[in-house]
Amino acid sequence: MPARLVGILLMIFISGVSSELLASSEGQYFDRGMEAFRAGDYDKAIEAFEQAHRLGMDLPALYYNLGVSYYRKADWDTAEEMFLHTSRFEEMAPLAFYNLGLVSLKKGNDVEARSWFSRAKEAANDPRLETLAKAQLDKLNQSEDLWASIVSAGLGYDSNVTLDNDTVTNVSSERDYFLEFYGMTRGVLSGTSKNGVLLKASLFGDLYKELTDYNLIEANVGAYKTFPLEGWSNEAGGYVTYSTLGGEGYLQSGNLSWSGQTQLAERLRLNIKLRLRSVAAIQDQYSGLDGTAQDVRLDGRWGLNALSQLRGVYQLELNDRKGWETETSFSSLSPTRNTFRLEYLHQLDERWNMVVAGSYRNSHYSEENLEADGEVIRRRDDRLRGYLEFSRTLSKHAGLSLEYTYTHNQSNIDRYDYDQSIISANVQYLF
Repeated sequence: MPARLVGILLMIFISGVSSELLASSEGQYFDRGMEAFRAGDYDKAIEAFEQAHRLGMDLPALYYNLGVSYYRKADWDTAEEMFLHTSRFEEMAPLAFYNLGLVSLKKGNDVEARSWFSRAKEAANDPRLETLAKAQLDKLNQSEDLWASIVSAGLGYDSNVTLDNDTVTNVSSERDYFLEFYGMTRGVLSGTSKNGVLLKASLFGDLYKELTDYNLIEANVGAYKTFPLEGWSNEAGGYVTYSTLGGEGYLQSGNLSWSGQTQLAERLRLNIKLRLRSVAAIQDQYSGLDGTAQDVRLDGRWGLNALSQLRGVYQLELNDRKGWETETSFSSLSPTRNTFRLEYLHQLDERWNMVVAGSYRNSHYSEENLEADGEVIRRRDDRLRGYLEFSRTLSKHAGLSLEYTYTHNQSNIDRYDYDQSIISANVQYLF
């Protein structure tokens, strides 16, 4: 960052320090620090600012000026720590996010820098800062890494192992421990991530200690075209999916999707996703799931302030599946589903974040079931789910998350009623 620009940003909040404060002992040390900074003596400035802190000063301008001083001395780790302290104060959080992006660039972490600049741009209450953050993002997009990947692994406990996947509900009424893993890679084949051709691949799995029949593994690979259009960022493409259940072939599908996102207002962002699926069973025993599915998803994110965000999601899912059929019974596997989800995301401190969420899903099946006892009934389910997550940044590439999910599903067919609690701990690594 040019020295002149650092000086400009430094002065933005110096005016917020009152004359009464400067008349106090800690204020006098703060003033000495400013004089030393202007003279280019950053060691002396840091010494004075630290003394003001020891005397009790706890103001965002103090942490910010310390951050800039350490930045000038190329002490990136301490500068990062000071800017993280600054981000606790809402009025200076956008500027702190921007400077955290600058520190990430100096440390060679473009992915983290992009995240900080994006947060600065979204939270900016000054058009000059918004312009600076956008310029940094544009520069990063021109020189972005062609490939980015994330891997995650964790252990968990499931109070009632249940297969609630792809319109199937199978309740074990047994508890078990599990290992879960996830990996995803994305490559830019041509152009940039915002306007180019991408390749994406992912692998997901849940592996149980005892109830291995519920082990589910799913792999996806596909290609996408990204492009901007009339204020929208668009991504359109297709992918194929292959999954196993209990160690044997389960389902395969071909998928077409489009997603677009735009900024509706200063703090409100909208994402829309459409998907068409053609599903085929790999083994005859799952042939009742053969058919098609379509869904549309609306995802709105509203920035409440620099540290908090509210997210609302609505999804409509339509299914046309073959269904389970025997000589004496039939079970529909073609639900129309409406899902509503509300999330509250909050940055607790420099390293910890929290997510609290709740969702409601209703499922109305299009065909009547013929039960083994001769009863004819059309299935209807209502599912409530609560979710709590605490996540911590461990390093510029690694993170840790602790998650709890509670599910209550109520159906007009008793065998589909269930309650379930899942607790898990995961580590993630981004590269």
